[in-house]
Amino acid sequence: MLPQRVVDVLPVNEESDVGQGILLWSAHAARPVRGPLSESRARCSPSSKRSLAHEFRVAQARSVRERVHHERIGRRARRFCCDASVADRICAVRDNLDLLPPPPPPLEPGRAAELLAACDVRDAILAVTPCAGGITNANFAVTLAGGRRVLLRVYHWPHQEPDLERGRKEAFLHEFLGTAGVAVPRVHGVAANGECVVLEWINGERLRDIAPGTKGVESAWEEAGLALRRAHELPPLFDRAGVIVGDHLEPFEQPWGEFHASLIRAHARKLRTLERISGAQLARVQALSELASRALGHDARVRLLHNDPHAANILVRSAASRWRLAAWLDWEYAWMGDPEWDLARFDVFTRAQVGAVDSAFWRGYGARPDPAKRGFYELHAMLWFGSFPNPRPSSLIEAARAYVADLDRNLDVLSA
Repeated sequence: MLPQRVVDVLPVNEESDVGQGILLWSAHAARPVRGPLSESRARCSPSSKRSLAHEFRVAQARSVRERVHHERIGRRARRFCCDASVADRICAVRDNLDLLPPPPPPLEPGRAAELLAACDVRDAILAVTPCAGGITNANFAVTLAGGRRVLLRVYHWPHQEPDLERGRKEAFLHEFLGTAGVAVPRVHGVAANGECVVLEWINGERLRDIAPGTKGVESAWEEAGLALRRAHELPPLFDRAGVIVGDHLEPFEQPWGEFHASLIRAHARKLRTLERISGAQLARVQALSELASRALGHDARVRLLHNDPHAANILVRSAASRWRLAAWLDWEYAWMGDPEWDLARFDVFTRAQVGAVDSAFWRGYGARPDPAKRGFYELHAMLWFGSFPNPRPSSLIEAARAYVADLDRNLDVLSA
C-alpha cells in the first residue's frame, strides 16, 4: 500500500519532461506535495510500487495549468496506476489547498521584446513561457538567443496605496545583498518607468514543496536560516523603521511597537465589522495592543527585513547527496525593522504551509523566535489574514481563520 493518500491527478506544465503530475498527501507533511509521475514508473508490481512511493517522497512541485475534472480522476488514476484499490481512494481536491497562483496569460513575443528592451536586454527571443506563483506580479521565463534564460517580471499593483517602486527596489536590494554574500538572483535590468525587471534565471524548487524527510533536505533549511541571519546582520541601510520604496526609506509615522499595536487594533475592528469576532473580543484585543506596543519596543534594533519570509520564497536545488540553498526570492516588500518580525512570520507562515519549521533552519539562523515577541507578531499576522473578505484559498488563510475562531484562548495565552 502506498504511504500517502492520493487526492488528485493533474496535468503538469507542458514543457515538463514527465507524462503526468500527481498531487498527494504526504504521511510526514501538513500540506500536499506535488510532483512528477512518469508513465514508465506507474506499474502494478510491488517493486514498481516501492519505486512510486520513493518518487512521491522526493517529488518536486510543477506548475499546474488546470485541474482535472472530478469525474475524470478515477479513469486517469487507473490508466497510470493500474490498480483499482488505489484508484478507489482517489478523491477531489479540496478548495483550500495551498496551490501557487496559476500562470498569467501568455505574453506576445513582440510585447515581451518591448519589455526586455525597456530593461536594456535586446537579445533575440526564442520562447516566452508563463510561470506560476505571482500575485502582485506576472513572471515569464524567457529563452534568449544562444539558449540563455532570464526571468521577466511585470509588476501590477492592486492596492490603493502608492506602489513601492519595486523594480528599482529589487535592483537596489539584490545588489546590496549579493555583494554581502546572500544568495539572491542578479538583476540584469530595470525599466525606467518601473513596469518590469529582468532577473537571473535560477533553476531550483521551492523549499515548501520538498517533502519533509527527503534525504539531505536539512542542509537546505540550515543554509536558508544562515542566509537570513546574514541579511539581518548587515549594516543597516537606514537608521529608522519603515518601508523601503525604490532606494529610499519611508519611515513609519509611529514607533515600531505602536505601529504594530495600531495595526492590531485596525484589523480587529475590521473583523468586528465582518462579524467574525464579538464586541467583547474586540475590547480584549484593544487592551492587549497596549501590551504589544510595550513588548515590541521602539526602534532600538533596526535591520533589513525580508517581510514576506516563508518556505515558498526559498529556492533550493539538489546537489550530490543533499539539497542546497539556491536563492532567497521576492524582496519586493522589504522593510527596515526588528528581525524578530521576520522570524515570527517565517515560523507562522511556514507552519501553515508545511508544518513545523525544520530545526535545521533555526540552527542555521542561530536562534529561535523570542517567545515574548512572537505571540504579538502572530496576533498581528493572524488578525490581518483573518480579516481578508474573500481570500484566495490558501493554508495560511485557513490557519488565520482557525486562530480567529479560537481567539479567546489565544488571547488568554498572550495575557498570561
